[in-house]
Amino acid sequence: MAEHRPHKTQVSGSSPGWPTKIKFMTTKIKIRVPVIHYPEEIRERVENGMGCGSTIGEGWYDIIRELDKQIAELYPEYVVNQVKEKFGGLRYYIDDIPDDVHAAVYDCINEAYRKAGKTCDVCGEAGKIGKINEWLIATRCEKHRTNK
Repeated sequence: MAEHRPHKTQVSGSSPGWPTKIKFMTTKIKIRVPVIHYPEEIRERVENGMGCGSTIGEGWYDIIRELDKQIAELYPEYVVNQVKEKFGGLRYYIDDIPDDVHAAVYDCINEAYRKAGKTCDVCGEAGKIGKINEWLIATRCEKHRTNK
């Protein structure tokens, strides 16, 4: 389980019926979020290491499966801390790994990042990173770039 430490913050609400100020606790909270948006092959690794609910599109599942196999060959006990899409790129964060395989593992991760940057995260076809709408940057093929 991951530890979540919210900051002491005040948030103004604008919807009728919502409080105008909310104060968050500063104590440790243990959370467990189900991991459902990952290839089945890595869910156990993700559940062991990750406590947030980030997701990736199914179009990148083959890239993630290949990356998992490559890293597992180098260091079978590795643990995934987080897998997500950010600004159209793949982010694959893992726990500490031994120095003797560090460079090789990160070469694999960097190669997966490059592949994902040319692969639609929805369908797996060739794609490119671009602005999808006013707030979303993603790697999409022509078909899914227009589908918002």
